[in-house]
Amino acid sequence: MKVQKPLGEKIVSSKEIIVVEKYALILIWLFPGINTGFSQSEDPVLRLKLLLLDDRFEELLQITDTLELADSLMDQMYYFRGRAYQSLLNYDSAYYYYHMAYQVDSSNLSFRIAMGTMMYRLGRIREGIEIYEAIVAEFQALDQHLAELANLYSIRKEYAKSLAIYKGLLENDSLNYYYAKQSGKNFLDMEQLDSAIYYYEYAFSLNQKDVFLAHRLGNLHFRNQDLPTAIMRVSTGLVFDSTNLDLLKLRGYIFLHFGQNELAIVDLEKAWLQDSMSVFTNKYLGMSYYEEKQFDQARITLMEAFRLDSMDAETAFFLGSACRRSKFEEEAVGYFKKAIELRQPDPEKLKDIYIQLAELFKVLHRFDEAFDAYDMALEYDPADNIIYFKIAQVYDRNLNQKKTAIEYYEKFLSEGSTDQQLFNAEEGRSTALERHVRERINILKEDLFFKNQLP
Repeated sequence: MKVQKPLGEKIVSSKEIIVVEKYALILIWLFPGINTGFSQSEDPVLRLKLLLLDDRFEELLQITDTLELADSLMDQMYYFRGRAYQSLLNYDSAYYYYHMAYQVDSSNLSFRIAMGTMMYRLGRIREGIEIYEAIVAEFQALDQHLAELANLYSIRKEYAKSLAIYKGLLENDSLNYYYAKQSGKNFLDMEQLDSAIYYYEYAFSLNQKDVFLAHRLGNLHFRNQDLPTAIMRVSTGLVFDSTNLDLLKLRGYIFLHFGQNELAIVDLEKAWLQDSMSVFTNKYLGMSYYEEKQFDQARITLMEAFRLDSMDAETAFFLGSACRRSKFEEEAVGYFKKAIELRQPDPEKLKDIYIQLAELFKVLHRFDEAFDAYDMALEYDPADNIIYFKIAQVYDRNLNQKKTAIEYYEKFLSEGSTDQQLFNAEEGRSTALERHVRERINILKEDLFFKNQLP
């Protein structure tokens, strides 16, 4: 049956009653002569609790400086002072008063836990561990306290102890994704990637809304060269947070390495809209444009990345390549030289840059500089006989120095593997490079014979 509200009378909710009672207690404390019927308000401990509830920390500290309490209440006063100092982020003073409370009553679990928390906040991890170890030994420790101890062990790099606790907690609570996640973190810190992935995957199966886990798993699977799984985990994270900047950047980066350049561009452009000043986003978006042969856009984006970080050799190299492909040859020379300067001492990368630089000098008809660049490439990889072929082509096609061209073609044939293929753009097909070189040598020798240039 519906109860009718009496006319002219307001029904007061239980929440409103609690609020009224709370402030009535405060009035009693401020004006002791007021009679409200709450006799328990005379309790000084209750007064201190009310001050904490109202976040009146400075006032609590001022009052307890002069408040006279019975010895039996001193531990509570010390504890409340510790709580006030903790709320004011004065952790040294908070620990001092928590310890004072503990000295009065060493059997109180709350005091010990508060001391352990302050040790953690102060970075005194070893002492925090000692406190929690004593709690576990003397009390029937709750899972929360065991987890705190496991976390402290992990910070101290005592991973075996930390993992033993987390595994025990998981046996009792197999659906707790936090314990699985922390186990994964321990294994990752130990550089045991397979075990880290196992526990992170376990945690992710329990909570796929955790975008941190999605990002972490994407990174780990990428490190393990499992690119499809890396993309799947990051994509799952983006289902729950489609604009997450870190996930967009990571998936775009993985797409680029997976050769899916168009998809990389989609993600990295979305990331760029959120953070156009990111070195990472500009660099890998520019590289994605380059791989898609969008050289003008690549040049513009990589130039911004280089402006933000002029010490990145890879950015300088791709920027030089983009400038070369978009007909900014002179600018390309400068960026290739910068890449060479920054690449020391990476022989493989330096060889590639010198070859690119030599090809660029050929386009600019700066042949002496091209030969110098080829010579530098050979210094970093003397076994790369393709370089001799490239030099021979300059003498053959550009300088019409047949005799020297023959020398380098023959050096190409004699200096290593010749099973490479040569793509003929006019015919649209590839032919064996060795066959092409031998045919070219024969043609050049015939030309020299008929011109009486042979010795």
